[in-house]
Amino acid sequence: MIHAVWGSTSRWARQAKYVIVVGPDVDPFNMDQVMWALSTRVQPITDTIPNPKGAALLDPSAPRGPQGNTPVSEQLGIDATIKVPERFDDYPLVADAHARLVEGVKEKAARYGL
Repeated sequence: MIHAVWGSTSRWARQAKYVIVVGPDVDPFNMDQVMWALSTRVQPITDTIPNPKGAALLDPSAPRGPQGNTPVSEQLGIDATIKVPERFDDYPLVADAHARLVEGVKEKAARYGL
């Protein structure tokens, strides 16, 4: 999927510095869920794909070329999907506490100044 985005002919593909792929159980428009997937499903070395000369021009963080311009930027693809069966026989389910219990914990923590 990451290479499909980078290989597409759209202008957006050349502007995307980060491409994060999530599974069907994660809403890609919910940043809390995406950050959770990044935190629990990604190994920094084996689940990332660097593309050292892929992104478009006009990136203010890109290194300057010999003529003072920013000729090209870098891209990073991140695989935040569940790696089954490549790594595991099974994968733990998401723990989702009932909202009433979460509120009770928050109230107790507030009493202790946490």
